[in-house]
Amino acid sequence: MIAMFEKIRVLWYSRDLDSESPKKREKAVIALGNVEHWRAADLLVGMLKDENEMVRGMAAYGLSNNGDERAVEPLIGMLSDSSKFVRANAAKALTDIGDERVLGPLVELLKSDPENAMDVAYLLGKFGAPGIAVLRAALSGKESWARSAGAFGLAHASDSASAPEIIGLLKDPDASVRASAASALSSLHIVKAVEPLIPLLEDSDAKVRKQAIITLGRLRDVRAAERLIKIMAKGGEEGKDSVEALYWIGLPAVGALVAESRRTHDIRMLRAISTLLGEIDEKSRKKEHDFGVRETAVMRAPPIPKEFRKLMLDATPVRAKV
Repeated sequence: MIAMFEKIRVLWYSRDLDSESPKKREKAVIALGNVEHWRAADLLVGMLKDENEMVRGMAAYGLSNNGDERAVEPLIGMLSDSSKFVRANAAKALTDIGDERVLGPLVELLKSDPENAMDVAYLLGKFGAPGIAVLRAALSGKESWARSAGAFGLAHASDSASAPEIIGLLKDPDASVRASAASALSSLHIVKAVEPLIPLLEDSDAKVRKQAIITLGRLRDVRAAERLIKIMAKGGEEGKDSVEALYWIGLPAVGALVAESRRTHDIRMLRAISTLLGEIDEKSRKKEHDFGVRETAVMRAPPIPKEFRKLMLDATPVRAKV
C-alpha cells in the first residue's frame, strides 16, 4: 500500500519535469527528493543534466535525501559542474549516501575547488579515519585554502590528535590560515594552545586578532586575562571582543580585573570592569553551572573588593561597554 502511494506521488510530481519554467522544474525536483522510491531517484538523476543550475543543484540535494547508491557515479560527475551550488550539493549527496567511491573525487575537489573547500573538508571528516588522514595531509598543502579547510574539517571531526599540527599553523604566512587555525583550536578546546595564541593578539591582520581574542575567551584560561584587559582598555571593536572573552574566562579572571581596577584612573574603564565583575559574579551563581567546577574557581579567585560593590550596583546590567 505504501509503495503504491509513493508511486502515485512520483507520477504526480514528475508532471512538471519537462516544463519550460525553471521554477516549476525546480519545485518538481524538490518534491521528488522527498519521495523514497527507486523511480524518483531515476528521475532525479536525469535532472542532473538540466540546463538550469538551481534544478541541477536541487536534484543533487534530493538524491542526498533519497540515498540511492545507483546515483553515485552520476553525482561524482557533478563534482566538476560549473556551478558552486551544484558541486556543493553533489558532494553532500555523495557523503550522505556513504559510498567510499566518493573519497577520491572529494580529495581532488579539496585540492582544486577553493570555493567549496570548507564544505568538502567538513564532508571528508564524516568518512572517519580515511577522511581525517586526508585532512591532516591538507594542513601541509601548497594552497592556503586547503590548509584552512584542513583545520576546519579536523575541528568538525573532533580530531584533537591533530592539535600540534594545527597549532603550527598559527605561524602560517597566510592570515586566513592563521585565523582558521585559531578557530579550530577553539572548537577542539585545546588549552595548550593558549601560549601560542597570545602573540596573535598583536597580529598584523584584524581578523586574526579578533579570532585570537574569541578563542582565548572560549578556552577560559587565566593566562590570557592580563593581555585581554589591556586590549579592553583601548576600546573599539577589539575592546568589546575582549570584554566578551573575559566574561567567558569568568571567575579565574577576577584577580587580574581587580588588579587593573586598582591601577587605572580612567572612570570609563572602572565602570566597565565593575560591570564585568558583576556579570561574572551573577554567572557564577546560576544554578545551571556545574557546582564542583564553580566552587574550585571561587576558591582560586580572590574576593571582589568592597569598594567595587557600589560601582557594581550602579553599573548598567548589560554587557560592559568600553
